[in-house]
Amino acid sequence: MSSWPIYILRCSAESVKGAGDRTQGLLVTPAKFPVPKRPSVTRNDTVEMTKPRWHCPDGTKDKPADIIAAMNKLRIALLHIAPNLNQISHNRILLESALKVAAKEGAQWAITPELCVSGYLFDQHIGTDWILPQPDPWMQSFCALAKALDISVFLSHPERDLGRDLASEQLYNSVFVIDRQGEIVGKHRKIKTLHGAEGWSSPGWEIEPVDVDGIKAGILICADAYKNDVAQVLKDKGAQVLVSPSAWGPGECAPDGEWVQRTRDTGLPLMVCNRSGGEGDDLDYGMAESVVAHGGETLLMATSKRSVVLSFDWDMDDGKLLSSEFKKTYL
Repeated sequence: MSSWPIYILRCSAESVKGAGDRTQGLLVTPAKFPVPKRPSVTRNDTVEMTKPRWHCPDGTKDKPADIIAAMNKLRIALLHIAPNLNQISHNRILLESALKVAAKEGAQWAITPELCVSGYLFDQHIGTDWILPQPDPWMQSFCALAKALDISVFLSHPERDLGRDLASEQLYNSVFVIDRQGEIVGKHRKIKTLHGAEGWSSPGWEIEPVDVDGIKAGILICADAYKNDVAQVLKDKGAQVLVSPSAWGPGECAPDGEWVQRTRDTGLPLMVCNRSGGEGDDLDYGMAESVVAHGGETLLMATSKRSVVLSFDWDMDDGKLLSSEFKKTYL
């Protein structure tokens, strides 16, 4: 492994440690350039409609209250995939395939890793011209897929905010929450953006839980979980569960108890979806951990050398894990 990427990661860790209790940093204004034309996305992929997972005894259509009650016992799928750096079309198809597997396994929620569409170090290779305001055409098609599969998704995808003019344009490392009707019901922009590899993105400033399927979910994008400031605001605003799309691998700046500590600090369960694969000689996520934690303990943990969907059952009412281990379905 070369020393250059290690330097980036070391700087990134120090920038987080130096952030103290700040929940907002200095905005980084991206280069001024016209918004690119939206790329056309073509796939020879078909969407298989799945049967609804909620049924009334009399065979009538489900009512919202019935759905919400049933959703308190969730099957959650962590899409622990191995995206290829810079290969956006390939990674989008991989995501769609993983989502179909999650739905087939009966999941009601699916969580993706951080920057799973582009890879982590994309800015060094393909820049940011491809990042569009959301929802772009592919995002719209992905929302339609979520609706067809009857599944809610926490989708990591960069976005461009046009602002009032070119001078106020910003790029964000975001997670979009798509409900089972295929609607974007909320989003979170990463607060603790890192220097170096994440220098393309501006820090978010809003910290709000997102109501999805009657449950208030707080979102922590990777380093947002490094300290308790963001998580505590989410807890204070009514979050019932914390969801963390991450790209946080082993090495000198590896996770060191942060996820477990956040559950101890807030009293909330935390579901971390990490990733697999690698990015040349720079980063190796083969041993990156996806985790379910609660009460100051790691309840489930898994790594994988290749793409896998990790499914488990959780009782939102009792705050208890209902599975003894992940169900693993490899892609």
